Amino acid sequence: MKYVFGAVLGGLAAVVATSLPDVRRYLKMRAM
Repeated sequence: MKYVFGAVLGGLAAVVATSLPDVRRYLKMRAM
């Protein structure tokens, strides 16, 4: 069970890491 939780957490971290630049660019565009 702990292994599954770790895998899900790792996948979530990977998604956040890949989407972070897009989010930052979106916020910068909105700030203008």
